[in-house]
Amino acid sequence: MKSSYQLGLGNIFFFENILISEINEGKHVNYNEALDYKDLITEKFDGKPFIYISNRVNQFSVNIMDFEKFCNTFPNMKAFVTVYYNQFTYKGLAFEKQFCKIPYLDFKTITEAYKFSKKELKVSNKNKFPK
Repeated sequence: MKSSYQLGLGNIFFFENILISEINEGKHVNYNEALDYKDLITEKFDGKPFIYISNRVNQFSVNIMDFEKFCNTFPNMKAFVTVYYNQFTYKGLAFEKQFCKIPYLDFKTITEAYKFSKKELKVSNKNKFPK
């Protein structure tokens, strides 16, 4: 890990070309709430390709229209990966996926998500991620 930050929205951990986000319990995520994340991501990756991993260890809500706006903010984000820990969260992912124009994948463990992300960033420079 290169760096980590505790923000009002949650924690964010930066690795070489991967970030892991853990939103705090009960938060409502919208574009304005995520501006601190946006600024850090822009600063840390500076146009370099990266994968965003949302480690959903807590329950929170997402403004789905802002989710699309957030994803579109980063043309260098190659995939959005979610780690889920229960069926309630898993069922909500199908809805979120409809609003994400980049590959959106889900995993049951953070280890799986991280290994997948590292491998895909090494193998693919041409955005050849599975949908």
